[in-house]
Amino acid sequence: MTGSIRLEGLKELNNALKKLEAKVARKFAREGLKAAALVLRKEMRRRAPKKTGNLRKKIRFRLRQIRGGLGVTGRVGVASPKNKKDKSAFYARFIEYGTSPHQIPNKTVGRGRNKRKNKKKSKFGGHVYSRVNHPGQPARPFLRPAFESKKQEAVKAIGPKMWSLIKREAKR
Repeated sequence: MTGSIRLEGLKELNNALKKLEAKVARKFAREGLKAAALVLRKEMRRRAPKKTGNLRKKIRFRLRQIRGGLGVTGRVGVASPKNKKDKSAFYARFIEYGTSPHQIPNKTVGRGRNKRKNKKKSKFGGHVYSRVNHPGQPARPFLRPAFESKKQEAVKAIGPKMWSLIKREAKR
């Protein structure tokens, strides 16, 4: 899922940033974007289904500087694992978009040429099956509605944060 907010206008804020050093302006832009990302992350975590709490923990934001410019870009959403021990929340897309009905076959055994279907059967509820027909899962979106409901509030959070930083810098 991707959604974006593009800020246009804000001439006074842009002019104030141009008067500052590039390094300081980048820092302030980053802090402003961080304020917006925190608003979105909080709402996404609030709307995320909670079974173990792993999915809520994996909703994070990441800010990056745009190459060759003063701009900053950011993402808010479910983070991918950084190492093998880190529990992944790959299943977020299945919750967000749902799944269609499908069959779950028995696992294969062997490797390479010797790879073949396992002869063992699966047991569920006292019955034995060679494969399982999964009925699918309906979509339960939580990321898109959170973004849509809080994007204006996130934009409004940028201005006051950046103005307070600019005023503080101007006093120096």
